[in-house]
Amino acid sequence: MKELKKVYRKLTLKYHPDRNIADEDAEEKFRLIVEAYNTLSSEKKRKEYDAVLRKQSSRENKRNVRERGFEKPRPEEFEKKFQDFFGFNPRTKEKIKVKNKKDKGSMNTNDLFMNYFGGKKN
Repeated sequence: MKELKKVYRKLTLKYHPDRNIADEDAEEKFRLIVEAYNTLSSEKKRKEYDAVLRKQSSRENKRNVRERGFEKPRPEEFEKKFQDFFGFNPRTKEKIKVKNKKDKGSMNTNDLFMNYFGGKKN
C-alpha cells in the first residue's frame, strides 16, 4: 500500500492540471490516476473491479473464439475430417471409401498444386 501511495503522489504531481496548463490531456490523465488510486486503495472497489474485469474478459474470449473459428473441435468431428481427407480411420487404420469426394467440395491436392504452380495435368 505504501508503494501505491508513493506512485499515486508522484503521478498526481506530474499530471496535475494546474502544473500542466498547456497539456490538454493532463486533466483526463489526472482524473484517471485518481480514479485508479481510489479503486486500488479500497478493498471493496478492487474486488468489484476484478469481478467486472473477469466477466468482461471471459465474454471477449468466448466471442473471439467464435469469430475466429478457434472453437475446440469435438473428437468425433476431428476424426471425421481426418477420415475424409486422408481416407482412413486414425484409430483402426482401416481404409475408408469416400463417395463423390469432388461433389462434397473437398480439396483435390493435385488441382490445388497445378493451380498454384501452373503446368499441365497428367
